[in-house]
Amino acid sequence: MTYSKDKGENTDWLEAELADTLDEDYELELSEPAL
Repeated sequence: MTYSKDKGENTDWLEAELADTLDEDYELELSEPAL
């Protein structure tokens, strides 16, 4: 694995992963009826 010295690039990747995870959580939450 190679490490980039550009922290902005790493942050962009992390933000994209977090946004994707949050989107999936919202989709799961909205697809199931509330009890």
